[in-house]
Amino acid sequence: KLEDLRKLPVYQRHFQNRFDEPMERFAKQTGLDPRKDLWELLACSDGKDSVLMGRGRFMVSDLEPRLTAEGASRFQYKTYNLFGDERNAGFFMNSSTALVGATPMLKRIVDSRDIQAQGVPPKLSEMLEAVPKTAQFWAVFEGSAIDLPFPPDDNWANVTKMVRSVDKGRLWADLRNGLNLDGYADFKTDPDAKQVETGFRGLLGPVRLSTPTDRKELLKLYDTISIGSGERRVMLKMNVAEDLMDELMKSALVPRARRA
Repeated sequence: KLEDLRKLPVYQRHFQNRFDEPMERFAKQTGLDPRKDLWELLACSDGKDSVLMGRGRFMVSDLEPRLTAEGASRFQYKTYNLFGDERNAGFFMNSSTALVGATPMLKRIVDSRDIQAQGVPPKLSEMLEAVPKTAQFWAVFEGSAIDLPFPPDDNWANVTKMVRSVDKGRLWADLRNGLNLDGYADFKTDPDAKQVETGFRGLLGPVRLSTPTDRKELLKLYDTISIGSGERRVMLKMNVAEDLMDELMKSALVPRARRA
């Protein structure tokens, strides 16, 4: 929720003026200023094709000619002007909705406007209802549909196996007072959940041990991470105080050489 995010003290302290120069260039080229014209972003995927949807204020009659002038190829699908090619494209559905992504998925979205809307899948809708309205970031997912590009004999194949053992999951984050993060993933079997929990704990230990002693903000961050498990479920929680968030932002945004 970009509109909510821009109002937060942590954003205003660390990001509000950070990208002014590239944003100004982007606004002059396209006529769209993401700092004020974009309100929300929603990324969706069926595991193969993806689309990014934006809600905001779009002067379509001005933006479409600008895109053409910048060299974007335009083609028509039904009553909409799409910019791109048959693989990836973008278009304005109306003055408050823009979409960018895989062209076949965009066409399916256009087609669905001619039939009764199906809405959010029930499994995802149930989890979505439990996301706090105050959260600026959220995700709900079914893991079994994800197709990761790792060959079967690759070391990363275990990641594919782990993801495919996920039944569903939810994650949200609220940055109004530091960082409050809450998430879980339900697995197909209890052994799968236990294996993932053990893997997370096994990863966190070496990461902490390899952290330089002068990076106290990172060591404090690790202390805020809580990993637990229940029946077929792995849970992750973080509660980072606002002063620690400021330390982490400064550490991430200022190069180490300058801090020294």
